[in-house]
Amino acid sequence: MQTECSADLFGFAPAEGRKVVAAFDGLGGRGIDWAFADGKPAPFKRDRPMKLLTGDLDVFGDGSATLLSTPGHTPGHQSFLIHLDKTGWLLLTGDAAHFKDNWDNDRVPSMNTSAEQTHISHARLAGIVAEKKAALWINHDLPTFDNLKHSPDFYE
Repeated sequence: MQTECSADLFGFAPAEGRKVVAAFDGLGGRGIDWAFADGKPAPFKRDRPMKLLTGDLDVFGDGSATLLSTPGHTPGHQSFLIHLDKTGWLLLTGDAAHFKDNWDNDRVPSMNTSAEQTHISHARLAGIVAEKKAALWINHDLPTFDNLKHSPDFYE
């Protein structure tokens, strides 16, 4: 699973024999069209199997892992909501928020494709954190990373 369709996240994608390269929000194809726009390096071969989504995806059908549509950083960006039996709810922001300061102040990085969609996605994620009492994992935030378990430790 990838949180967005951009070249920096698809280093593995060209490998032969992959059944599904990614599942990401198709947004009526806009996410794919954006990723493969003229003048941009293709993130992977476009003929690879893909699962285009409209909205969220309950990955296993039991609510334990859900891809959440959170456009703003890119048109088809997603975050990941996970429930682990012993740990509880975890919300992995992907690139919906790069740093805790951005999250706390609803700031939008200049590289994002839509400030409006970013604000909407932040609000949506904040609601999920509050509702589920989820731990918020801001993927690029060093203090967040430093406070997580690292291999060989793990979450259950």
